[in-house]
Formats: sequence, C-alpha cells, structure tokens
Amino acid sequence: MSDQAAWPAHVVEWATERIGGRSLSEEWERGPMLLGRSDFHGFYQAANTRHSELLGWTIAELASVSWWEFVHPDDRDGMVEGIELLMKIGRWDDAEVGFLIRDGHYRRTRWSFLADPDDEFIYCVGQDDGVDFREWVRVRVGIWQWHPSAGTMTWSGLLFDPHPPTTYAGFLALVDDTDRSRLDEQVRASLLTDDPIEDTVRVGLVLGPTPVRFAGTAHRGPDGNIHVCGIAQAIDERAASGGQGG
Repeated sequence: MSDQAAWPAHVVEWATERIGGRSLSEEWERGPMLLGRSDFHGFYQAANTRHSELLGWTIAELASVSWWEFVHPDDRDGMVEGIELLMKIGRWDDAEVGFLIRDGHYRRTRWSFLADPDDEFIYCVGQDDGVDFREWVRVRVGIWQWHPSAGTMTWSGLLFDPHPPTTYAGFLALVDDTDRSRLDEQVRASLLTDDPIEDTVRVGLVLGPTPVRFAGTAHRGPDGNIHVCGIAQAIDERAASGGQGG
C-alpha cells in the first residue's frame, strides 16, 4: 500500500486540490509532482519515486537527514519564516526552494506544505520549476554508510573522490584533532538513542582542510543490525557568496 493511501481525508483533499484534481494514488505512483510526508523535525517518513527521478536521492537517503540539509543557503531565511508560518496557521503555499540534488547541483522547486498537529506530520506537494541551477557553485557531496558490525564504511559522491575511506577509523583519521572526539561521540551515541547526527567538522580532503557539514541517522534492520547513513557537504562551496560561482 502506498503511503498516501493512509493519509487523513482532509490531507487527501488538500493534496488533490494542489495536483489539479488528479488521482492522488496515480500521482504518487507515476505523476510529475513531488509528494511526501515528514515529521515535525523535517525528516522524511515517506516520499514518492518522483523524488528519486528528479532529485537523484534514494528514499532512504532523503530520510537520513532533515529537509534543512537540502535547502540552498540563499533560501534558508525564507524557509525559517515559512516554517514559522506553517506551525502557526498549518499551511504554507508557493515556497520556492533551491533543492540540492545528488550530483551536487541545485534545482529550483516550488512547494506547498500542510502541518497536521494531530499526527505531527508535515505533508508536502512539490513541483520542479524546470531550472537546473548549474550557475551555482557545485557542492562536493558525500553519501555515506557505516556498518559497525562489519567494520566498513562506504562513500559515494565527490567529497572524497577519488579515494574515499573504507572504514570508520579511516574516516575519523581525516577529521581534525579538535573535532574528532566530538563527532565520534555523537555518531556512537546515535547507535543507542537514534538521535540525528548534525555537526560541522574540519576534514582533510584532496584540496586541503575543509569544513564539512556531516549529518545522518542510525537505522535498525529487520535482523536487528544497525547501520548509520547520511550526507556530508563541503561548506566552502555551500556558503559561497550569493550561492553562485564565476
């Protein structure tokens, strides 16, 4: 059963209106709109496959960090104001967001949000504005997974290209001495508490020491094994003046 099949009636009515009266179930399965549900902390609980098709992220990757991690720095002040409005009146329409895609570029997207205080979920309906903002500086992104039981760590993306660390210890060795223990404590605590990992640390990359935003969450598999996954982004490019490159 698709996630939207369990949405409350008033949410279905709201979402159906925003997709032009089309079938919500068909839109979820094969439509052009971005449909999803997050908790009040901004973590996706469900998303349709259009997210992966347009933005490149898997559903598991989207759920591993808060929505905030995908928002372009230029749009964050407006996002804060919009979320305050959403929490106050329950709705926010026509939110324009530069959304980070998996290859490190941004796409301009437009969203409507509905906050449901009863179930403490935020429902979203988004659309692509048809603009791939490649004039913005490309972010060096790393998508990571750590499997404590196996002792392995995997990376994809540009952050550690061409030689990503293959173990957690190898990754920590690249983190600056002043940040290493703090990050390690936070990551290991997440295994016990399921609290999200969110920190900025200095990492030795190919181009030299670089501030990196490191975020993720722990997940328990059906066999009880825990793995931690998340997204890391080089801050020097994310915070470039005006968000644009020359």
